[in-house]
Amino acid sequence: MVDSYEESQKTLQSHKSTIDDIKDKYETLSKGVDELGNNISLTTDQYKEYIDICNQIADMYPSLVSGYTSEGNAILKLKGNVDALTKSCRCFYNLWLR
Repeated sequence: MVDSYEESQKTLQSHKSTIDDIKDKYETLSKGVDELGNNISLTTDQYKEYIDICNQIADMYPSLVSGYTSEGNAILKLKGNVDALTKSCRCFYNLWLR
């Protein structure tokens, strides 16, 4: 039980750290895609980075996924909304602590 608790705590801390690391880039890049995840103004490399970030977030928080592109990449419900992303992360962490 203690190992499971410690493992869960490490996972949540890792998720929080990842969100802190990627949130600014996510906010910037999300301005270059539409609501369905289609590239409207990013370079190829920027779009690949945006997709990678979205898929990272989706892996950590599947409930934030609104759907997937035809290529299988995650479309997030909170496109570009870093405050909502950070709040979601905090909510998951607080729920887990209860």
